[in-house]
Amino acid sequence: ATLLSIRRGITRSLAASTAVVALVEITTHLPSQGRSSEFYHQLADSVVTPLLRKYLDPERAHNVAIFFAKRDLSPVYRPNAIEQSLDMSNNVCGIKFPNPIGLAAGFDKNGEAISALQRMGFGYVEIGSVTPLPQPGNPKPRMFRLIQEGAIINRYGFNSHGLMAVYDNIKNYRNLLDQIHNDNKHKKNNTIVSSFLSNLSTLLFPYHISSPSTLLGVNLGKNKVSEISEGDDYCKGIRKLG
Repeated sequence: ATLLSIRRGITRSLAASTAVVALVEITTHLPSQGRSSEFYHQLADSVVTPLLRKYLDPERAHNVAIFFAKRDLSPVYRPNAIEQSLDMSNNVCGIKFPNPIGLAAGFDKNGEAISALQRMGFGYVEIGSVTPLPQPGNPKPRMFRLIQEGAIINRYGFNSHGLMAVYDNIKNYRNLLDQIHNDNKHKKNNTIVSSFLSNLSTLLFPYHISSPSTLLGVNLGKNKVSEISEGDDYCKGIRKLG
């Protein structure tokens, strides 16, 4: 009798879980599309972003955005059928960009969220500006919102963790890409169950998905303690990160 009760309990739990997942799928598409779903994008645009703007000053909101992106909680771009049929690539100086819209330096100043930003669909992601030595930048407040213009004034003043910290972040990013490549090579030997679980994890938490066609750029800066006429700071950046 006890074993029968346990089986019935498990059956009810599975049925209830299936019903919940089905309901969530119908209403939000989160189980199948994860952070690529329209629901997730609307949640980020209509709820999270306005709350950040209302309760946090611009720099704190910026830091929170990086915090979420580092932990793979930012939206993921998934092109629709029309977008997939279009060729938006551009060739500039022999370099192919998958599309002409990129993220300029200033958002991810220290290369902390490269993978997450690439998955947003940019044609390129530029990190920095990076200075040879760590420096705090200008005194706060140093970022200001222009509400009516839909713009901001950035007076950070090249706050940077320095070359070595950014180098380590890029190295970790490259190691992750190598791991992705190796994992993908072994996927064809997966069982049906393990493949299903892997795909489900990919959709909900695609930490190991990157956009290999998205270019990575690094913007270099100079330390305030350096002489204006000297180019050594830029040479140091090129030698270390180039």
